[in-house]
Amino acid sequence: MFNLLKRFFGGGPAGDGGGETSGQLLELTPAAAAEMKMLGTQEGLSSGWALRVSIKETPEAVDGWMYTQDMVEEPPRPDETVCVSRGIKIYVDAWSRPYLQGTTIDLLVTPQGKGFVFRNPNTKAGR
Repeated sequence: MFNLLKRFFGGGPAGDGGGETSGQLLELTPAAAAEMKMLGTQEGLSSGWALRVSIKETPEAVDGWMYTQDMVEEPPRPDETVCVSRGIKIYVDAWSRPYLQGTTIDLLVTPQGKGFVFRNPNTKAGR
């Protein structure tokens, strides 16, 4: 398992029983997808890797959510839904699914570095 948050931030900020869906539960921007594919190659992941995304409610976060994302080389868990965006499989657990519906993952590049950002219409900040 390759933790994307650890890669960019040193561990800091940033279903329906395993069925597949073609609907856009989560969307990756072209920049985010390209960066993830490059990271997968750099880390030596097999061509069948997937992005596992989930959320946790936390009062410490600005928008009320803490996002986790890991690149994994394993099948989805029984409670995960699988969607595909820009050629990348994404696993989302049943609890996180309604809260992530419609979220876009983008790549933010600043003079200080780069990292993934979640644009979630379901959060306080997204409303």
